Formats: sequence, structure tokens, C-alpha cells
Amino acid sequence: MRKIHFILIFLFAFVFQTNAQDVNKTDAQGRKQGSWQKFHPNGKLRYKGQFKDDKPIGTFQYYSDEGELIMIMKHDKEISRAELYYPNGDIKAKGNYVNQKKDSIWNYYSAANFKISEEFYIHGIKEGTWKTYYIDGTVADEKTYVKDFENGDWIQYYESGKKSMQATFENGSLEGKIYFYDEAGNKTMEGNYKHDAKHGAWLKFDEKGQIIEKDIYIDGQFQGEPKYLPEDEEKIQQDILEFEDMLPPR
Repeated sequence: MRKIHFILIFLFAFVFQTNAQDVNKTDAQGRKQGSWQKFHPNGKLRYKGQFKDDKPIGTFQYYSDEGELIMIMKHDKEISRAELYYPNGDIKAKGNYVNQKKDSIWNYYSAANFKISEEFYIHGIKEGTWKTYYIDGTVADEKTYVKDFENGDWIQYYESGKKSMQATFENGSLEGKIYFYDEAGNKTMEGNYKHDAKHGAWLKFDEKGQIIEKDIYIDGQFQGEPKYLPEDEEKIQQDILEFEDMLPPR
């Protein structure tokens, strides 16, 4: 019995050593071959997958340092299909890589399992129409990219689907007119941008379409004293601050 126990221990150690030798191998040219595993500093598995001639093949699994599956990537020649996950296993994002660069449509989802945004890439370059969504699937925001820069209309919507704001980008900078609307479709404010800076007249309107404020800017610098009804001052400044918070990071 003791002899059998010793043999089993020996066989287990041999198999473990053999398997360990089959992982993380490189060939004579230093290229990764076969099964590979990497670990976080705390010893938890970081990823596992297969390489051939230094290129990933098949399915790779990636884990957080707490052991949670965070991404599965399936490689098929130059194309890699990725799915990213929340800790509960729900999908956080999915899309393709081509030669390790984002390509085609990428979709992103909230922890509540509804689609929150949609992006489009060509070889890692931002292109096409990008959208964000409300929880019911209604479009909240849409803009267009050309060769990595925002170009054309930038439109935001209320949950009802009615337009709340419209502006225009040229090569990544806000240019020309910008309009704000209430849910009834009435224009509440309009202004002008030049190279991403406020320029020209900015007007605020009441519910009857009458101007209640007129501010003048030159290259982003406010000129003179504002003209407004005193009771509207706080609301006016709040509207402007809320809009500036929505501007894309630079």
C-alpha cells in the first residue's frame, strides 16, 4: 500500500513537471510557441492562451487580480473578437481588433445590461457615427468622426427623442452656430464657436422667443456687461456650465 502511494506521488509530480515544462516556451528565434500563462503579482492568473510563431491563436482568457474573468478574446488570423465582462459575468463591451487595433463597431453596455454607447473604428482610427443611448434605447447623443476627429453635426436629444442641442464640429473643434431647445421644441439659447472658443453673440430666449440676455465674446473672452433679466442670471450660467461639462475631453 505504501509502495502504491509512493508511485502515485511520483506520477503526479512527473505530470506536473511535464505540464510546467510545456508552458511559456519560446523557439530558437525567441518566438512564443504553444501554451502561455501569465500571473498577477499576487499569484492569480492574469491570462492564458496559445501562441504560434509569436502570434496569439484561438481563445485567450483574461482575469482580474481577484480571479474574475474580465475578457475573452478569440483570435482568427488578423481579426480578434473581444468580449469584456462585469464581475457578475454580464457583457461590458464587445468588438473587434484587426492587427491589435480596434476595428468596425464596438458596443458598450451598462451594469444594468442595456446598451449605452456605440463606436466605430477603422484600423484604430475613429470613423463614422458614434452614439450614446438612454436606458430605453433612445439615442441621447450622436456625432460623426472623420479620420479620428469630430466632423459635422453634434446632436443631443431628450428621452422623448426631441432635439435638445445641435452644434457643428470641424476637424475636432466646435465651429459656427450652437442651438439649445426645450422639450417643446422652442429655442432657449444660441451662440457661436470659433476654434472651440465662444465667439460672437450668445443669446438667451424666454418661452415666447424674446431675447432676455445677450453676451458678446471674442475668441473666448467675454466683452462688456451682460444684458439679462436679473431673475434669470443663475439659470443662464447653469445652462452654460452644463453644456461645457458635455464637451469632449481634449
